[in-house]
Amino acid sequence: MDALVPLLRPADATLAQDARAVAARWASEGYRILAFADRDLPSMPEPVASAEAGLHLLGLVAMADPPRPESAAAVAACHRAGVAPVMITGDDARTANAVARRVGVLDGAGGVVTGPSSHAWTTRSWSSGSPPPPCTPAPAPSRSSASSPPGRRAGRWSP
Repeated sequence: MDALVPLLRPADATLAQDARAVAARWASEGYRILAFADRDLPSMPEPVASAEAGLHLLGLVAMADPPRPESAAAVAACHRAGVAPVMITGDDARTANAVARRVGVLDGAGGVVTGPSSHAWTTRSWSSGSPPPPCTPAPAPSRSSASSPPGRRAGRWSP
């Protein structure tokens, strides 16, 4: 929703506020959210990117993508063995938090590291061998080559 809202027509401002609240609630319940919008165009404008402005919000869809049934048992086995499991995901932070709690990666004390915080963590910590936070977003493609190899190469932890 956050990426779509600036592209919506001003007349959809109240609808967008309501949709943001619903999307936040659904994400915190562990759902993945898709927002749909459209715009009637008589022809393709130049530049093409300008077609993605003045959109009309059509609605939201919540998709359930539950963890595999064996995930919670595998995470529990890691904890018993003294291994700190890490969940790296491309999900919204609220969805990631709900899923990580559901399988036991996060408990009451943990949280999800996102955005600039995750980049700051990866920049200084992968190469030093510090373990990642329990729930971390997948790195942006432009940063993915800089994210995981150093920690693995140093032999300090395994993915």
